[in-house]
Amino acid sequence: MMSYMQNAPEQFTIADTCVLVALERNRLTTSRRADRSIEQRIRQGEGDNSITVIRHLFKDGLVRDAIKVEDEAYRAHKDMTAAWIDRGPRLLHGGRMADYANMIEGFKSQLAPLAKQVKDNWSQLVQEDVNRRQVAGAKSVSVDEYPTLFDITSRDLFTLEWRPMPVPKDSDFRVQVPQHIKDRHKKYLELAVQGAQEELMQRILKPLQAAAEKLSVPVGEKGAIFRDTLIGNLKLAVEQARSLNLGNDSTINGIADEIDAMLNAGKLEPDALRTAQQSRQDAAAKLHSLASRFNGL
Repeated sequence: MMSYMQNAPEQFTIADTCVLVALERNRLTTSRRADRSIEQRIRQGEGDNSITVIRHLFKDGLVRDAIKVEDEAYRAHKDMTAAWIDRGPRLLHGGRMADYANMIEGFKSQLAPLAKQVKDNWSQLVQEDVNRRQVAGAKSVSVDEYPTLFDITSRDLFTLEWRPMPVPKDSDFRVQVPQHIKDRHKKYLELAVQGAQEELMQRILKPLQAAAEKLSVPVGEKGAIFRDTLIGNLKLAVEQARSLNLGNDSTINGIADEIDAMLNAGKLEPDALRTAQQSRQDAAAKLHSLASRFNGL
C-alpha cells in the first residue's frame, strides 16, 4: 500500500488538527438468555436439550424509541469520526468540533423527554411488554426478566454523554523520558493516521463500488432498481473525505472532488439514472474508473 505520508506535509501532526471524542451510551440490553430453570422446562417440553432460549424485550414502543435515538447518535458519531488505535475514543477533526457538539446535543435533547417518560412509566411499560410477548407465544414470561426502576435510575440508563480529549504529543510528557520513548509515541501517532486513512478509503470505496455495480445493470433489466440511498451514500462519502482525510492524501481528495463534480452537474440524479440508459451507463463507467484508483493506494 502506498504510504499515507507521501502526500502529507512533513510537519503534519494529528495532535495539531484533531481531538479525540468519546460517546458514552448508557444503553439497556434487550437481548438476554432466559433463566436456566425456564430454559430447562422448555427443553423438556420440546424434547430438545440443545435449545437456547433468548429473550427479546421491548421490540417496540417507548423504550424501543429511546434505544433508537441512542443508536442513531452512535451511528452519526462514527460517521463524523475516524477510528483511533484503541477502542473507545475516536478522532474528530478540530474544525468540525462545533458541528459535532451541536449534533450530539441535538440527540441528547431528543432522548431526554423519552427517557423521562420511560422512567415515569416503567412498571406499566414492563407489564405491556410482558403482555405483548405472551400474546406472541413466548413461554414462561416473567417480570423478573426486566430490570427494576432502581436499576434504570441507578445506572442512569437512556442517557448520552460525550467528552473531548486532546491527542497526545511528544511535548506532552511531563517527566524526562528517553528519546526512544518519544520515537515510539511518534510511531504510534503515525499508525493512528494510517489506520484512519485505511478506514476512510473503505468508507469511500464501498459506496463507489456499490453504485458502479448497480448502475451497470441496464434500465429495465432485473436488478436495475435502486434506492435513493445509493446516491446518498456517495454524498456521505464525499463529506467524510473532506473531514477525515487526516493524511491529506491527494488521491482521496481528487476522488472526492470528482464525485462532487458529478453530483453538482446533476449526473447522479436518482430519477434520471432510473430511466435514461445513456446517463446511467456514463455514470457507471465514471464510478468504475474512480473506484479503480484505489488499486494504487
